[in-house]
Amino acid sequence: MNKIFTNYQKCVVFSPINASYYRWLGRLCFLDALMAKPLIGMLMILGLTLSNEPGHRHLCLNFGTPNIEAVFVGLVIMAISWVMYAAAQLNEDQRYTI
Repeated sequence: MNKIFTNYQKCVVFSPINASYYRWLGRLCFLDALMAKPLIGMLMILGLTLSNEPGHRHLCLNFGTPNIEAVFVGLVIMAISWVMYAAAQLNEDQRYTI
């Protein structure tokens, strides 16, 4: 996000580099929802129940509404990156039009 806003300060809005930053941001949100959040929740539950006696420890893998919301946000950001790529191509075409 810092690199995107730094480019915005330089008036570089529709460029392929900004589109690639948006694509990476979308991928990170997507992977966070599918991998990081469930694993963190599982490790937290395991850590809290590790001191219990054997047979009373829990290992749960959850996937719920916050994960679905983050997947949706990741997909929206990736769609924005596709629009930014198309806008960068149009900007490049316009630059060379006399």
